[in-house]
Amino acid sequence: MWLSKNIAIGICINLIMITTSYCQNNDHSIIVKSISNKLEKVFNHKYYVSGIEIDKSVNNPSKANGKITDPYHTLSGCFLFLAEGKESNSKGFIGLYRCKADSIIWCSVLLTDDFSSGARGRVAETRELNGDGKVEIIIGQAVGASGGGEELWIFSWDGTDGRLITQTDKYNQSTILVFWEYYEIKDVDGDGIYEILGEDTDSDKTLTYSWNGSLYGDWGKSSKYLLKGKKK
Repeated sequence: MWLSKNIAIGICINLIMITTSYCQNNDHSIIVKSISNKLEKVFNHKYYVSGIEIDKSVNNPSKANGKITDPYHTLSGCFLFLAEGKESNSKGFIGLYRCKADSIIWCSVLLTDDFSSGARGRVAETRELNGDGKVEIIIGQAVGASGGGEELWIFSWDGTDGRLITQTDKYNQSTILVFWEYYEIKDVDGDGIYEILGEDTDSDKTLTYSWNGSLYGDWGKSSKYLLKGKKK
């Protein structure tokens, strides 16, 4: 079940208030432990946590293939994390942690039971996609027994709040499916808004996932057509 807006706000306030004195540096293991402890106190579930420190990852070829950018400096000083529930009844999500304040400043809506923060999950990239003045966060999750396929989850972050902007199916799974780590971001129609191009995992057909003004998904048309007569 998705978190209601009021519950999500309440959780974020509680997370911000839970602080510890030992996490005053940028050591990866300390940050991960601090996030895990905070999440357990608020959600009453244990979580596996992974992620990247943005400031150390921007344009770093060893991090997400150099695809971490912070165009509006709204991710500065943050650790972008993936949280995977250890219990079968706890769904995964992503969030942002402010390193110097030792506080979690935002958690996304709950996603799926099989959301992974381990080998099957990754921070794919952060960048501007749709020209809305906000940075988009792209998360990859392996699908299938072999892990050859990948679904992408996209979030929009304005520096204060984040929003899931991925089309989902009736099972609340992302409809953006590509081969593992294989997709291309390209403005296919010249309107200044990027589409996501991925190869169908069951064929050689190229799929185009576009922005309809609210969500990225499989709409069968590019953003230029979808947004005709609409505000971008």
